[in-house]
Amino acid sequence: MSANPEAFDRLRLSAYRWVAKHGRDQAALRAALANEMTVFRNEPGDHLTDAEATAMIDAIASWTIANFTPGRRTSKTPRRTRIDRAVEAGLIVMLADGSSGSTKRRRDSSVRALAQRTGVSKSRVGRVLAAERKRRIVEATRSSLTPRSKAILELLEAALPLNGVGFIRVADLSSAIWGDCPVSRTTPLMRDRRVSEALREIDAADLGYQIVYDNDLPGVVAVSRGRRWDRFSDLHADVEAFKANRRFLTVSGVVIRSRLGPVWGSREGREVIAAYRIAMGIMQWQDLQVLLEACDWTVDPIPVLHIIDFLFHVRSSEVEQLTHEMIAAADWIHVSTESARVLTLFSRVLKDLSAIGRDDRAALVVERVLEVSNWGDRYLPGGNPDAAARFAQLRTLAAGFRSFDDFVVEMQRTVAQHQRGRRIREATGIAAG
Repeated sequence: MSANPEAFDRLRLSAYRWVAKHGRDQAALRAALANEMTVFRNEPGDHLTDAEATAMIDAIASWTIANFTPGRRTSKTPRRTRIDRAVEAGLIVMLADGSSGSTKRRRDSSVRALAQRTGVSKSRVGRVLAAERKRRIVEATRSSLTPRSKAILELLEAALPLNGVGFIRVADLSSAIWGDCPVSRTTPLMRDRRVSEALREIDAADLGYQIVYDNDLPGVVAVSRGRRWDRFSDLHADVEAFKANRRFLTVSGVVIRSRLGPVWGSREGREVIAAYRIAMGIMQWQDLQVLLEACDWTVDPIPVLHIIDFLFHVRSSEVEQLTHEMIAAADWIHVSTESARVLTLFSRVLKDLSAIGRDDRAALVVERVLEVSNWGDRYLPGGNPDAAARFAQLRTLAAGFRSFDDFVVEMQRTVAQHQRGRRIREATGIAAG
């Protein structure tokens, strides 16, 4: 195992990108990695010696030149084409449902018939139907979860919105579900046990999450999204990296449906709330993360999130200063062209939201983000109709805010409504726990 897993992963990915762009030149690659290592060692938290840094650079350069094969470059699909394909996919699914009544029974003849009716290739029709079948299976699996497991799944999606690995306290999940107020007939130990049961249910549901308890980390669970720990050594490496920095996934302040209802507490509601918190100058790190994902400028926002994470926690958490830091970071030597583009676009959005907040023009928050991003693409025909309906409702509410005080009043009203409903359930004997 490397002396510093964070440095190893950073240099390894930089080496892949460099070889894909410039080809197999070991001397030049080693120089590029040396520059990257210099930048890394100037950041807080480095514990590498000169000998360890040199050995890591040599090992990564040698292995990359000998083994790494860059993938074939593909051009980015234009936005107009993506919209056309989304509409096309919706039409295919609609015709398929109308002809057979179910997407689970697809024969070659039905694929051929749909291809003839729509003028789309049979392979494209087959892919659309397979994706729709998978989506419906996932929705059915989510619907089969218990209410508590659904709420915890939403917390995991908010705390770990991208594929990756993180560590989370069971007590934090329990606090987010039940809050700080006492719940009838339950104790903290009982709540933690019920959270653990829900986590096991989510892990067994095969929704893309793997959840593992480690004996060396009592009260903490390891969560992997998008990949599985097939070997114990892989899990051990992630646990050791976590022990070095002790950075937990953030769940405090995360809004879930059990707190703010089915509209404001949904994914769409969290995105709108994040935009308003940024405009009001009260943003947290997770607000930036949620809004960047909503803007959908890139298929791989993880490198950009790492940069913004460093700038927010080390340089400045103020919107105005952070935008300047992001523009400067776009010119860093180790930042790719794609990451620089996204940093520039996101800094402009933050600057616009800050100006809207200063002018108290609350009705423009959602519309401005929609104008300069791909936020609305997710709610095109062929997508999730429930999500599209929620987003339309939120957009209408936001357009009616004459000031940010109206947004605050709406949040207070929603929270009060939830608390009133909770007291009614407890009074009638419908226990929340």
